[in-house]
Amino acid sequence: MAQENVIKHMSECPYQQVSCKCGQNIQRTNLEQHKNICVYYQTQNCLVCKQNLNMEELKNHKCLLELQQLVKQLQEKFQDYKEESNFAIIEIKNQQNERNNQLSQAKQQLQILQDENKKLQIELQTKLLKFKENIEKIDQQRKQQNEIQQQKQQAQVIQNGELIDSNQMLCEKNHKLSFWKKPQGEEKKKNCLKCQKSNTTCRYYCQQCLIFICYKCVFPEIKFEKQSMKPYCPSKHQMNQINDDFRCSACDKKGEDMIQPIAFQCAQCEFRICLQCIKNKKFQEIN
Repeated sequence: MAQENVIKHMSECPYQQVSCKCGQNIQRTNLEQHKNICVYYQTQNCLVCKQNLNMEELKNHKCLLELQQLVKQLQEKFQDYKEESNFAIIEIKNQQNERNNQLSQAKQQLQILQDENKKLQIELQTKLLKFKENIEKIDQQRKQQNEIQQQKQQAQVIQNGELIDSNQMLCEKNHKLSFWKKPQGEEKKKNCLKCQKSNTTCRYYCQQCLIFICYKCVFPEIKFEKQSMKPYCPSKHQMNQINDDFRCSACDKKGEDMIQPIAFQCAQCEFRICLQCIKNKKFQEIN
């Protein structure tokens, strides 16, 4: 207990020697007075950086030199950045110039291609015009050849008899049909376009389509004289009444099979039509 009191007294005794920061040993009671003159306790603001320092620290304080060194370092870095940026700018300008040159070359090549394309289009149009002209010439030649061939075929198809234009009979393509006058039995050898039968009376013929149509598919044109009421055949020949054995050119029936075996005949065309066909008006009346 006594030892603790001694230690406590030593730490509080005003006459106890204590060490100052400056290295002097001073009684505790004089320490505060010593601080007023000690360089380690007197402070002053630096005129450059305004930092508050004691007098001893102020002697070794070199803020201006450090600032100058810092400024120098910054200037050196700035110079390095400036050189690097100048180099980068030069490189970018070189790249831009190179791209501009490439773009200029591309434009020139594009212009050359456009000029060549125009020339090709003009040549193509010229060739197309010539081609169309050649096609038209070929078509005309083909038409002429077809007409010649049709004439030859017509001459071969119609070996006997004469063709007379019909008044209003038309084929499926609206071509005027012709009546085949006095074919001498050859009409029975032709195939009808509509019924596709061969043993029929094919007396109507299309000179453009080269087809035959029988009386059963197209009934003959008959014209009547109003006063005598005698019919005219499709060739405009006046027909005479007959009661003998006959076969109707329209219905292909024999007179012996009819209730009224009466018919009208054109001797020039070898055309006969029975009274039953006339009464039933299976033909076209043309007044």
